[in-house]
Amino acid sequence: MPRYWFRLEDVAPLAAHALGCELHTTTRAEALAGANNGPALIFSSTREVATLRSNGNPAWYDNDGSQHVAFATAWRHAPTGRTSHVHLSDYVHAFLPLTGQVTHLISTARNTGDSWISIHIDARDQHLISPYAIRTATGRDSIVPATCRWRPAMVTCAETGSVDYPAQIPDGYTTTAGHALPRFTRATVARIAADLDQLRAIDAMPGAYPILRLHGDVLTVLEETTYDGNWTWRQVDRLSPDSSGYFALGAYQWAWETTAQPSALAAFGRRLLTLARRPLPTARHRATQP
Repeated sequence: MPRYWFRLEDVAPLAAHALGCELHTTTRAEALAGANNGPALIFSSTREVATLRSNGNPAWYDNDGSQHVAFATAWRHAPTGRTSHVHLSDYVHAFLPLTGQVTHLISTARNTGDSWISIHIDARDQHLISPYAIRTATGRDSIVPATCRWRPAMVTCAETGSVDYPAQIPDGYTTTAGHALPRFTRATVARIAADLDQLRAIDAMPGAYPILRLHGDVLTVLEETTYDGNWTWRQVDRLSPDSSGYFALGAYQWAWETTAQPSALAAFGRRLLTLARRPLPTARHRATQP
């Protein structure tokens, strides 16, 4: 039976919405599960994606008019079109009641820094997802199949200021959205962290770039966000190296792209970093300037 991986930061607000609503929509999933009406998350699966949504009424809609959902993450093997998403054609709806056990699991995970929540779907559960089918974790157990082959590549994304970095990528595998799934050596992660510190020093806008902190074998990813009108740091990921010693930074989160050669944005980012590292002129040197 399949296990679906969701980002905890995507699921927790949906749970809060369902719990905060006085009314709850009776869904097909609830009818199939024979469950009592109450706050819940609704699991849905199509051939392409799996999602979770709140059953709170009024429903939560995005700006484009579609209902707000959390998407399960999955890889795609480009040569074959195969993905890690498993669609059970006769089991496309399931009902996850937000019992005290489930809400405690979610709140505890957020407090301890877990970034992922996985749901194990078992057709024998008769469309009712029990608390025992839910797991939270610091990281995904694997981002691609263990049998994949890795190859060197240069990658970039907006979160790193569009600067290119050397990485390894799984040959033929991307996210279902087509984004790369790189992993980095410890030295490269340290370089990215230092570069981001420099870019934040140049760009005074809070939250413009993530914050990386590497302590031992733990890589923490933070972002600046507002709370009660003040800027604070929020942990969005915590990573440990895989069995080969690589960190899968931003996997299934950042829109990584491979680059054949440095892009114009990458060149601009490098110029900014070069300027930031250049020492300021001394007072004596400034005095001699015309």
